[in-house]
Amino acid sequence: MLELNDVLQASERIRPYIVHTPLLRTPALDELIGCQVYIKPEMFQLTGSFKVRGASSRITLLTQQERERGVVTASSGNHAKAIAYTAKKMGIRATVVMPENPNPAKLAGIRKSVDFAVQENSLYPVYEYPFVVADRYPVLHPALPFVSL
Repeated sequence: MLELNDVLQASERIRPYIVHTPLLRTPALDELIGCQVYIKPEMFQLTGSFKVRGASSRITLLTQQERERGVVTASSGNHAKAIAYTAKKMGIRATVVMPENPNPAKLAGIRKSVDFAVQENSLYPVYEYPFVVADRYPVLHPALPFVSL
């Protein structure tokens, strides 16, 4: 079970990789919804989304041996950008498996940071790609927990 201490530890681990974003109030939303609404503008992160928080948290948990092998993820969007950015900042090789026809703007952003982008039109999961299995890369999936449990 996730405890407050897990969240506090993750917060400390990711501090070097994120931008502090403020909590903003919008009175118009407060009135519309009937309660206080706070907005956290994560689009101000260097990768453009909140995904860098989870990606950096997970990558900081890698062992030295895993860091030396590099990481693999499958995404064509913000998760891929976050993994690529954080891995580059930490000096870790990153491979991103993407669909055959990704959004050109997202692809350009990912290619700036990633060592290798594989574009595939495949139905099987990234865990089964031959290079992942053969080299036993740590696979960083966007749906898996990114705190140490």
